Amino acid sequence: MSDSSTGALLAAGRTALRAGRFVEALESYERVLDHHQPDARPGCDDACEAALRGLVIAGGGVEVEPERMRRFLAAALPHATTGSQILLDAARVCQRLGEVDQMLAMLWKARAHNAHREVADVLDEPAFAALVADDRFRDLVEGLPGASGRGDGRHPCTGGWVSGLHRHTMARLAVGPAPRVVEIREYVDALQRIESGSRGRWRGVGACLDTEVAEAAAFWARHCAGEELPAESRYRSDLRVLEAGIRAAVRRYDKELAPALYAEWRRRNSRRPPGKHGRLGSFMDGVVDDCPQCVQDMQTLADGGFDDAYAELVRVGRPAEAYTDDEVALIAWVSAGRHPGKRLFAQRDRNLVWYTDLRYGYEAIVFDGTSIQPSPLPCVTWPASDAGFVAEATGCDERVVAWSGRHTYRVAQRYGRHVLLMTSQYFTSRGGAEMTGVVWLSPPSPQQASALMRDIAASAPKGFKRLPVWSDARHGVIMRRYDDQTEVGVWGDRWVRGSVNPKLGEEFASEASAIAAFEAMEIAKLKAGETVTNFWLWHPDRPDR
Repeated sequence: MSDSSTGALLAAGRTALRAGRFVEALESYERVLDHHQPDARPGCDDACEAALRGLVIAGGGVEVEPERMRRFLAAALPHATTGSQILLDAARVCQRLGEVDQMLAMLWKARAHNAHREVADVLDEPAFAALVADDRFRDLVEGLPGASGRGDGRHPCTGGWVSGLHRHTMARLAVGPAPRVVEIREYVDALQRIESGSRGRWRGVGACLDTEVAEAAAFWARHCAGEELPAESRYRSDLRVLEAGIRAAVRRYDKELAPALYAEWRRRNSRRPPGKHGRLGSFMDGVVDDCPQCVQDMQTLADGGFDDAYAELVRVGRPAEAYTDDEVALIAWVSAGRHPGKRLFAQRDRNLVWYTDLRYGYEAIVFDGTSIQPSPLPCVTWPASDAGFVAEATGCDERVVAWSGRHTYRVAQRYGRHVLLMTSQYFTSRGGAEMTGVVWLSPPSPQQASALMRDIAASAPKGFKRLPVWSDARHGVIMRRYDDQTEVGVWGDRWVRGSVNPKLGEEFASEASAIAAFEAMEIAKLKAGETVTNFWLWHPDRPDR
C-alpha cells in the first residue's frame, strides 16, 4: 500500500470518528493494519499506532467484537518496538477484553520504554481503578524508581498526581510498622505541594486534593495519635497534619471530621490563641485558627447552623442571578463542598449562573438557585491546545469584548458550536493584565452556541463596558498576544505590532482586508496548537497610556 493510500485511509478514519461513525472508522483502520506487516518499510509504525488509537476511541462509542479487537492487537503490536503508545493502547484494549495478565504485560513493556508519565496516566483512568487490589498492580507501582522511598502519591519521575498511587500509599501505611507520625506528616506535606503546584492560572491545572489530605489526617487521628512524637526542631508533626486535615475537612464541609480534628488540634496546641484571625481568609475556605470567631464557626458547623442558613437562603426561591456571590458561596459550600470563584455569565431563560470552581481545577460549575451543579455542557478549562476546537473552522464566527476600564477583560469567541471564554485581570505589582481564566464550552449546535454568546454579552460584570472587537476611536486598538509572543491588533486598515512600544505595521486595502488577514493568521495559529495568552488596549495617538 502506498503512502498516499495509507494517508487517505487514516484521514477517512479520523473524519468518521469525529462524525461518530465508529463502524466506518474501524473499517478504515483495519485496512491500514492489514497492509502493514512487521517487515514493512520503515515509517509504518505511526500508521499502526494511529489505527490502534482509533480502535480505543471507537470502542467508547460502539461495541466491538472481542475477536476483532484481538485482530487489531495482533496486527499493531509488532510495530511497538520504537514507541510506547501502541503498548499503552494495547493495555486499554486488553482491559476491555478482561485479559489482566496481558494488560499488565503491556504496561510493564511500556515502562521499559521509559514511558513513566504515560503509564501513570493509564493507571489513573477510571477503568483501571479495580486493579489497586491486584498484587501485580502494586508491584508495578512499587517498582517505579523512588516510589517506595518517597511514598507521597506522586509519580516518581514526573511528579504528576496519580490517585492509584494514593490508594496504594494509604494501604501500605495501614499495614506498616509504628511509629508512622513522620511518614504521615511527610505524605501530607507532599499532597499539599502537589496541590499548590497544580493550581494556578496556567493551562493543565489539576484537581484539589482535599479528599486525600482529609483521609490522611483521619488515618493519623485513628492510628497515630498515641504514638510517641519524635523530636523536631522547627514544627511538630502532629500539629502540621491536624492543621492540613482541618483545612481540607472544612473546605469539604465535613461536619464530623473537621470538628474532631479541630478539637484535637486545640488540645495539643500550646500557643496563645489570637484575638482575631492571624491570616486573611474565610472560614469556608479552611483558613482556621484558634481565635474566638473560628471556635464559634466550628461549633456552628458541628451543630448544623450553616445548614439552617443554607435552608433559609433557598427557601424564598429567588432567581439564581439575584443571589450575591457570598450567598452562592455559602450555598455551594453546604450543598456540595464546592467553592465558586469568578462569576462567568448568566443564562436567564434557564435560571443558571455559571462560575469557575476555585478548588477543583477551575472547572466550570453552575448555580441553579438552590445548589451547585456540574456543567450542563461539555466544557474544558485551560486546555493545552485549542486546535481540536477549531479543527473544522475557517475563522472566528463571533467575538465579544468587554472591558472594566483598567486592563481587565472578558473576551468570548465562537467557532461553530464551540465557544471560547477568556478572562484577564490587572495586577498592579506586574503592571498589566494577565490571563486568569480559559474555558471552552461546546453546545450541541452552532445556533445554541450563538445564543450562549448573547448570554455572555448580556452578563458583563458591573462596571464593564462592551467594546468593538477590533478597535475603539476613544480607547484604542485591542491587542492580542499568542504563545509564540506574536502581538497584533487591527487599527483601521493597518495592523499594529508589539507590546512595549507597539508600531503601526502592515497596511491593507481596507479595514475589511486587514480583519480578514488577521482572522486567517489567528485561525492558523490556533490550528497549529498555539493559544491566545493576553489582551490589552493601546492607542496610537496616546502611546504612553
